[in-house]
Amino acid sequence: MSAIYSRTLRTAPDAVGRTRVTRPARRGFTLIELLVVMTIMVILTGLTVAATRWAMQWAELRRARTEMSTMLTEFAEWMVKTGGYGDSVAAGSISLRQVNREARLEFDDKAFTDPWGNDYALAYRNGWEIRSAGPDGAWGTPDDLVVR
Repeated sequence: MSAIYSRTLRTAPDAVGRTRVTRPARRGFTLIELLVVMTIMVILTGLTVAATRWAMQWAELRRARTEMSTMLTEFAEWMVKTGGYGDSVAAGSISLRQVNREARLEFDDKAFTDPWGNDYALAYRNGWEIRSAGPDGAWGTPDDLVVR
């Protein structure tokens, strides 16, 4: 036997005791096994990306609500301390930047925009409220946020 042939084939006794030439067991994965594993990995990656996107949207909503609550609390404390905002409320809404300047609430300019880059609005409708246009940036849609 040649050296190459003797390395690829082995001899082993069979059930009767005769010597038989057998091939060694193959090592590695088949193409089908690799494709199945890759498909599973793609599916898991897709699920992870979707879950991450949902978690980020939820976090942005939570952040917006928290910022709005904080600003409304600060504004309410200032109203109690100063005795009210005055006659400029007759129109029903006030610029948050103007309130911040007059009330010295110590918010920086970034505090006046929601996580989606839209300005918060302070309004008086049967009580003070802070509004956000929400992720779509359009007022009057179901995703608008309101904190009273």
